[in-house]
Amino acid sequence: LADAQRQGTLTVQNVLTESLRLLQIAGGFVPDDLGQMYTFPENAKAEALLEAVEEAGNVQVVVWCAFRPEVAYLAALLEKTFERKAVVLTGQTPGAARAQAIEAFKRGDAGFFVATAAAGGTGINGLQVASTEVFFSRNFKLGDYLQAQDRCHRPGTKSTVSIVKMLAENTVDLKVEESLEKKA
Repeated sequence: LADAQRQGTLTVQNVLTESLRLLQIAGGFVPDDLGQMYTFPENAKAEALLEAVEEAGNVQVVVWCAFRPEVAYLAALLEKTFERKAVVLTGQTPGAARAQAIEAFKRGDAGFFVATAAAGGTGINGLQVASTEVFFSRNFKLGDYLQAQDRCHRPGTKSTVSIVKMLAENTVDLKVEESLEKKA
C-alpha cells in the first residue's frame, strides 16, 4: 500500500484488494492474479482450530469462514482428523444440497458444519444443536458476523454455545476484530 501511495496509484479498489489478500493469507490461502490458489505448507490457524475442537470434546461444531477454499480445506481436515462427517455450505451450494447439509447436521449425522458466513449466516435454522461455534476467518461486514453468530442462538438451543474467534497475531485479523467491535 505504501508503494501504491508513493506511485500515486492508491485507490479504494487497491486498498480493498490488498485487504482481501491479507485476509486470505491469514487464513492460509491466496490466489494469484490469474485465480490460481496457493496454500501454505503450515497453517497455524488450522492447527489452532483442531486444538479448539479437541478441547470442545465430542460435540457438534459450526465453523464459519470468509472464503470458499477455507471451507473445503477445513471440512476435509476436520473429517480426517476426527473421523466425523463435515457438511459444507457456500454460495455455490445448490438449494437441495444446502437443505440436506443443514438437515444432516441438525439430525446429528454430521459433527461439523463448515460454511461461509455470507452464504450461511442468514435464513438457516437447525444449527442450534451446536455447542461450539468457531469463526476461522471473518470479513469486515458486521452483519455477516452477527447473523452467523445468531444461527446457533435460536429457539431450541439446549446448551450454552461457546464462540471461538481464530485471530492470528500481527495480521489483518486484528484489524477486522477492531473494526467489528467499533461497528457493534
